[in-house]
Amino acid sequence: MVRHTRKYYRNVVKMVLIISMISVVSIYSFSVGKYRLFPYEILQTVKWSLSDKVRKTGTEISQFDLFTPKVDIVFVGDSITAGANWHDMFPNISIANRGIGGETIAEISLRLGEISILEPKKIFIMAGINDIYRNDSIDNIKTYFEKVIIELSRKNPSAKIFLQSTLECRKNECGVSKLNAVRELNVELIHIAQSHSNVHFVNINKKLSNENGLLDEFSKDGVHMNAYGYQAWRDEISIFVN
Repeated sequence: MVRHTRKYYRNVVKMVLIISMISVVSIYSFSVGKYRLFPYEILQTVKWSLSDKVRKTGTEISQFDLFTPKVDIVFVGDSITAGANWHDMFPNISIANRGIGGETIAEISLRLGEISILEPKKIFIMAGINDIYRNDSIDNIKTYFEKVIIELSRKNPSAKIFLQSTLECRKNECGVSKLNAVRELNVELIHIAQSHSNVHFVNINKKLSNENGLLDEFSKDGVHMNAYGYQAWRDEISIFVN
């Protein structure tokens, strides 16, 4: 009887340890968004819905306020833009990188002054994926894009604005609904560009994606670009940069 009791308690302890390990891994995975463990999509939706739609920006804002060089080109966006070595891609052009990881177009709309003060001749914008991951509506995202375009045009009337397509995500990584949302948003961005004479739409997905979204060869995680992705992006926009 004692032997069976000890065996029973050992099994209970093992089960508790296994459940604890799974819980820790799941919580970590959800918090960093690294692994898509069940029910990741549901939890991520709850996570964003509990957060403010517009988060406070990080330390980059302070740096952008302190360093305000007059440049030819400004790149504006989220982590995908922030991760590019624009100076190395276009060494003969004065460039400012104003991308901040995790930002939405709604958050970008709050910091347009730090972009306009640089007096750029050209402004390249690429954003939207974080808005979609926060389950914001396409109509609302479109409204913020229009707000950004109107305000930048007002503050920099001589600047040419290049509205780049929101980078598609990989279908088996982000899911069909998010990929379709990106594509729906890009249709709206085309319409926005067509309604402003100083705005040109650039489809960067043309070479980076296929029917399943962002190509494996250009991405490290199905959402962000790798070195070859940035090379393809550079090639796509070089004619407008130069």
